[in-house]
Amino acid sequence: LAFHLNEGQQRVFLCVAEALRAVHGGARLEPPLRVRLIGAPGVGKSLAIRAILWYAQQLGFARNQLAVAAPTARAAICLLTGSSLCRTAHGLFSIAVPPSDKALSEPQLQRLQEVFAPLALIVLDETCMFGQEMFYRMHQRTCMGRQQNDSEVPFADVPIVLCAGDHYQHAAVAG
Repeated sequence: LAFHLNEGQQRVFLCVAEALRAVHGGARLEPPLRVRLIGAPGVGKSLAIRAILWYAQQLGFARNQLAVAAPTARAAICLLTGSSLCRTAHGLFSIAVPPSDKALSEPQLQRLQEVFAPLALIVLDETCMFGQEMFYRMHQRTCMGRQQNDSEVPFADVPIVLCAGDHYQHAAVAG
């Protein structure tokens, strides 16, 4: 695949690519990398994400080490047509609709830990549609999945989290 990235996309790509190489080589990122990729519709956020995911797979990251989530199934499908990497945020983070404070069952917690234990990269797309509460719930579930319930670092110790979106495009969905 050939990706023709503009200067801004290249900066994000190179930053994340360097972190991916380090993690793939066994390094622990301290602090973990947190990247916000923001821009108006059509600037190429999705292209940059596709390039990053392609590169991660070229390095040898397994599919279970990469996760992509969006607020809606439509947004998830638009980002990576035909890819099983993409899920809704509610599905990936095991968050009920509507959100509930009910504890996860033992099988749900085990599944969450199986999904989150190997993750090296989480991409959250269309983050303008996530409210503060939803970000907090995703953080909580990441901590539970990584068995780090006391972590104050956003998204626990997942090495790389990339948040993409146009924060002037939509208001956050309730929750």
